[in-house]
Amino acid sequence: MDGHLFQFAILFGVLGIAAAVSLALRLPVVPLYIASGVALGFVIEPDEVVEFLGTLGVVFLLFSMGLEFSVPSRRDSPRLIRAGSIDLAFNFP
Repeated sequence: MDGHLFQFAILFGVLGIAAAVSLALRLPVVPLYIASGVALGFVIEPDEVVEFLGTLGVVFLLFSMGLEFSVPSRRDSPRLIRAGSIDLAFNFP
């Protein structure tokens, strides 16, 4: 299992299958991408380049999720305020 090309081929193949499954089940693709990446981390031994690109990919996936989140429609939601308060209490300190 040496070489970047072989690792990328496996990664893109599994991510393509995850995308097809998410479309068939009508689920968001981002959680399946993250779960697939975590599962593949135990199967293949990523080198430095693949680890860096994987971390960068998670950042871009979470950024795309943030773009789809519409705050104006949920601004007055007590559930959003409660979740934000819990997040602030645990992550700020």
